[in-house]
Amino acid sequence: MYIRRDVDNELRIWKEDEYRKPLLLRGVRQCGKTSSVRELGASFYYFIEINFEKTPAAKKIFDDDFDIQRILAEIEELSGIPVVDGETLLFLDELQEAPSAITSLRYFYEERPSLHVIGAGSLLEFALDNISSFGVGRISSLYMKPFSFAEFLEALGESILLSSLRKASPSSPLSDIAHEKLLKLYKIFLVVGGMPEAVLRYVETKSILQARLAQEDIISTLLDDFGKYSKEVVPEILRLIWGFAISRMGEQISYNKNTIPGLDSKTIAKGLEILSRAGLIYTVYASACASLPISSSVNLKRRKLLCADTGLYLSASGLDVSQLTLETDFSRLNIGNLCELSAGLELIKAMDVHFRPELFFWTRDSDGSNRGTAEVDYVVQNGKDIIPVEVKARVQGGMKSLWAFLEKSCAEYGIRASLENFGIMDRIQIYPLYAIGKAVMKN
Repeated sequence: MYIRRDVDNELRIWKEDEYRKPLLLRGVRQCGKTSSVRELGASFYYFIEINFEKTPAAKKIFDDDFDIQRILAEIEELSGIPVVDGETLLFLDELQEAPSAITSLRYFYEERPSLHVIGAGSLLEFALDNISSFGVGRISSLYMKPFSFAEFLEALGESILLSSLRKASPSSPLSDIAHEKLLKLYKIFLVVGGMPEAVLRYVETKSILQARLAQEDIISTLLDDFGKYSKEVVPEILRLIWGFAISRMGEQISYNKNTIPGLDSKTIAKGLEILSRAGLIYTVYASACASLPISSSVNLKRRKLLCADTGLYLSASGLDVSQLTLETDFSRLNIGNLCELSAGLELIKAMDVHFRPELFFWTRDSDGSNRGTAEVDYVVQNGKDIIPVEVKARVQGGMKSLWAFLEKSCAEYGIRASLENFGIMDRIQIYPLYAIGKAVMKN
């Protein structure tokens, strides 16, 4: 069963683009890359899929030289499927197993620009780091993430509710009925998460237990993958660093030789970098937000970590979620920074898929002024606007940090993300947590 994804539309646009380039589909393992390409492949007359893990012999096709005519002739012989410009989609999967095939993509663009070529891989970012001459300007990328809440609603068949959500805004709130139903589904989504296997299990069975079992399988697979990174950090140490990241999710972190017993700060930093490249965590840096782009005034010493998925976070943490779907005040639950994590992920998922997602936060002393500890959970850029976002795990709560940011910056407004319906309060726009992605979505 295939569940439609937002990236499907981007893939169709790429298919019809007269000036398209070979495409790399990038993202954390098991986020649905292969399924989406196969879905696109169904719209072509011919579809060729080469998986370099399952067919190691295929790597030899790319090892001798980059003669594209020879390469395509051998691909036809291997697959038994003709390669026809405009009619064939060539899909090269698990590309990290064939670095020469990655390098060849630039020559596909130069010599057969009319041929549709897509590459993907679960550990692709590691392979790209080891290629000295990557096809800059000759290859395009799409960054795929786990299911967003809107995609989850569509998977559940909640088309009417989704339509109402898309029309809503701070100046045009949802009805109370729609808001309460969306809150209920949002709480389920926090537990199920956005990994396709877990979503599919829930859609088919409506069982959170089945979704949790799928998450445990996914975590086991991801942790087993750590063995493939052993040239940099051995798997046992990576597991320790993964546990540290999960335990400090959403918090400002620093580390020294005592952070994880037996590990020095350099090893911890390298481990976190590996987890980030694997797509398992996002690093959110502090910024003074003094100018655009926000990254121009970033403080690399101040950072927070976000797990790539709420469901995986809850499973990896072993946290009790039995009361989550019933509780109306998340702050009373021992679930860490789940709301802040979820809001950050929804913001990331709503960002332009053509660019590597970047997310920032602000503290009063990000600019070195050392004038207190005010912190705004996230700061995003939407066009020429810098927008501060403060996350609340309840329907009430102060906004001192948000007001502090507005007073020192040129931002026109700030956003409060909470369990409330859409609304406006002076210079504060209120977004429900489940809809915070709308704040950065392209019009």
